[in-house]
Amino acid sequence: INGVVTAATAKSVFISYARATAEPHAKALVAALGGRAFLDTIHLLDGEPFPAPLADAVLDARVVVILADSTYFRSRFCRAECLLALSPRPTPGRDPAHLVIVLGPGAGADVLDDLGHHLAERNWPHFDETARIVNLVEKGLAAAQQSIREIDPERTARVCKHVLDGLILPLPQPLGNIPAFAPRLPISLLD
Repeated sequence: INGVVTAATAKSVFISYARATAEPHAKALVAALGGRAFLDTIHLLDGEPFPAPLADAVLDARVVVILADSTYFRSRFCRAECLLALSPRPTPGRDPAHLVIVLGPGAGADVLDDLGHHLAERNWPHFDETARIVNLVEKGLAAAQQSIREIDPERTARVCKHVLDGLILPLPQPLGNIPAFAPRLPISLLD
């Protein structure tokens, strides 16, 4: 994948969140983690295409923090980040050290069910518990010596291709005699 994120700029922690409901909490977490955390509004260039660089940032991280609430799972980009973070096969009997789930206000079974039973059956901190979140991230970084991409490379590559194919919309194509782009409007309609 070609993008803005490179090995030199990759961060060990990726923060996945819905801007509408969790941006202040994501920014507080970035401040608490220092320069180790990737946040889209800080690390992606304005006006640049972002699905591929975002995928690279998730896969090059060793820990992904998911700020999960009902808004999170309504965003196709958040769902894509979550799928990428979940792409390595879970190892039975081992903690998913590369994942930290943070629950938003009112997050209940509906949000946890979207994460799968191996994550739903754990005690996770809430948005406003930054110290607990940082503690889990530190434990995850100590345990996860590989990036997400390195944990299960073949499966992760397949999931990444599937995710990006669903996010990057193809250019419009002509349908028979129907043009792909609207024709120029007559001058009389432009006034």
